[in-house]
Amino acid sequence: MRSFVALPLPSVVRRGLIDRTRPWRGELPQARWIAASNLHVTLRFLGELGEDGRRRLEEALHRHLQPCTSFSLQLVDGGSFGGRVLWAGVEPVPPLMALKAAVDAAVREALDHGPEARPFRPHVTVARCRRPWPRGAREAFVGRAAGAWGKPFRALGAALFESLQEPGGVRYRSLSEVAFQP
Repeated sequence: MRSFVALPLPSVVRRGLIDRTRPWRGELPQARWIAASNLHVTLRFLGELGEDGRRRLEEALHRHLQPCTSFSLQLVDGGSFGGRVLWAGVEPVPPLMALKAAVDAAVREALDHGPEARPFRPHVTVARCRRPWPRGAREAFVGRAAGAWGKPFRALGAALFESLQEPGGVRYRSLSEVAFQP
């Protein structure tokens, strides 16, 4: 099963992301806009994970993440990865960076995976495209995406998700959740 660890977003934040991107959808017709139910902040992509690895990782995530306390996050600015992914940025506050380190420690312990090759850049993917968007369209998105995207919100927990390929597209399903301390 393809899996990842992420911060689920409150429904009000997901709705705000959809509302904010709605005016841009007609300008980027080749984009596949992410469904509200799939919006999240990825902490660690894992790829294929068997049942034994899943069990070990769930246990390690609970050990490493249960001491974490809830914290405030702010979506801010936007950008593009490789011209194929549009995203809303997440302010890299210290509690988020500490959470990322705890997730990485759990992954290392449970699966013996080393650090990720790319530096962590917290974001919420809002759209994908098979071919790169024209540079002008990307620059226009980044320009309009500047500033705060709604009000700050609380990160209340993290989850292990699996990615399910279905006839209508990809759906993410939470397998295990760890609530943070209040």
